[in-house]
Amino acid sequence: MHMNKTDIFTTAWESYRTMVQCDYLWHSMVMDSLDKMLARFTKPIRFLDLACGDAEQTTNLLQAKSIGHYVGVDRSGPALAIAAENVKRLSTPVELVTADFVEFLEGTDKRFEVIYVGLSAHHLGEASLPRFFAAVRRCLAPSGVFAAYEPFLLPDEVRLDYADRFSIIANRLWVEMTIEQRARVNAHVREFDFPLKLTQWNDLARVAGLSNASTLMKTPDRISMLVSHVAAS
Repeated sequence: MHMNKTDIFTTAWESYRTMVQCDYLWHSMVMDSLDKMLARFTKPIRFLDLACGDAEQTTNLLQAKSIGHYVGVDRSGPALAIAAENVKRLSTPVELVTADFVEFLEGTDKRFEVIYVGLSAHHLGEASLPRFFAAVRRCLAPSGVFAAYEPFLLPDEVRLDYADRFSIIANRLWVEMTIEQRARVNAHVREFDFPLKLTQWNDLARVAGLSNASTLMKTPDRISMLVSHVAAS
């Protein structure tokens, strides 16, 4: 989970670990859905994990898969230091890159069957997502899939409505976190989260040469969805 200017891996690691361990971010459902998506591939795939953080969730998923190459990208050095230990469970070539994930996509000559981003693309906002989508499309292999697990606005919401809804959910249900931890996360959401409606997201994706999103999973709290795109025909 890439936290932009307030890097959770260096300033709030304990909060992040609590969110993951308590499954407040629904990672278990996300990984189950990704597992089903990956089942469509019959040959070893190249997997790009954008804003990979400590890579714990994805390496847990991929260690039983036929992976030809794993690449994890994140701006946080401390997060990648932990990821270096987690990726050892993969019996495949691995590469960890300290970089902005959009700049990595624009600069690499590699192509990938699966490109995954989790809870990070929404930090880019509507103005920067076209650049990101174009870079994703450029790096997709011909049979590739782009999967994104991101928060989305409900059809009748604006950004502040979403932030209020998130805060209510976190404050009432994230009971294993302290008041201070919840306040830190809520402040991050209000300052750095710029989710779109799915219709807006799709409009930008199509311009970049990607298909409309297929919805693979919705979180029970209606905060986030796992969606997938292929190259538009």
